[in-house]
Amino acid sequence: MAYYFRAMDVSDKAYILRSGRIILELDTGEAHEIEGKNKVFGAGELLLNKDDKFNHYRTMSARGIGDESCLEIEDNKIEEIIRVYNAGFAITKDLAEISMWIGNISNEKNKKIGEKERTHREFCKILYKVGSTILHEYEQKKFHWLEPLYNRISGSIQYKEGEAYSKNDKDIPLSIETKEMGEFNKIFPPGATICEQGEMGYEVYILNSGTISVEIGGNEVAQINSPGTVIGEIALLLGQKRTATLKSVHNTNLTVIKNNDLKKVCTSQKTFLRNIAVTLARRIETQCSKVQELSEIIQKQQEKDHSIPEILTEDPTKTQLKDIKKELKAFYDRYDMEWIYDIYLDLSENMVKVKR
Repeated sequence: MAYYFRAMDVSDKAYILRSGRIILELDTGEAHEIEGKNKVFGAGELLLNKDDKFNHYRTMSARGIGDESCLEIEDNKIEEIIRVYNAGFAITKDLAEISMWIGNISNEKNKKIGEKERTHREFCKILYKVGSTILHEYEQKKFHWLEPLYNRISGSIQYKEGEAYSKNDKDIPLSIETKEMGEFNKIFPPGATICEQGEMGYEVYILNSGTISVEIGGNEVAQINSPGTVIGEIALLLGQKRTATLKSVHNTNLTVIKNNDLKKVCTSQKTFLRNIAVTLARRIETQCSKVQELSEIIQKQQEKDHSIPEILTEDPTKTQLKDIKKELKAFYDRYDMEWIYDIYLDLSENMVKVKR
């Protein structure tokens, strides 16, 4: 059993699996088997290296089982290879499969977290948000009386937890320029259905103008209105069913690329697949961090003392947030500045949302 790389190794090459099988392993113990010809692994970090101008560490390990044949791809070759349609599609598709695998692990672990742990996580995120807002106001306005409050917040363990939780929950959107794709544009009138939840995905959508409603189970969960936003790339790459219904809220202009038009687009737009691959690589990094975080929460949940009824204890972060509310209210009463009340009100509303 030979390892091609281990988690936390510096990334310097990718590999093409010509035959046999490769096992990808997370630090938390989950494994995923790659089997087939010309499957690519280890490419995501190399693309990020180029974009970020520093070497990314491996987010997982990759090992053979003895029946595999692999070719190395040097770091400086990956940019050239991904611009070739067949190779670029293979790399992007393989990253999409890995992202789906880790996303499913994350969803399963999230189901195992108890309500008290879930609430603690949300309170920590609120603490990080209010601390960041106070820091911003202090840096802008230089009010000396704000500094001690920020120092107390930022010095707490819960603030650091909230920073990690917020980072791992952050969505990484995909945005692509469509100026040279006018032939694929389509206008959807208000209320028009763009695609239905549960149907097979054979198209990718790029928003040029307008607003899209995202519905799951008939309920709106989000609206998308940022030009350049890409929707449906995973369904297109992996030939999967749509996870949501998309509807046009206003007159909406979309670039609609069907799977049989993809090669034409990628031939003229050499960075099209690369942009998708880089976004998927960033998502994988975040997803791996989230799986690690959830695993630690589950471990702590299993080790905690269950002899004290949870109803008799209050989350320490909630207590800390209550104290911050009191201090912000005192600042407002003393200085009569509306922006202080805005922070206080936002904090209060977010705490109420957690209770709900």
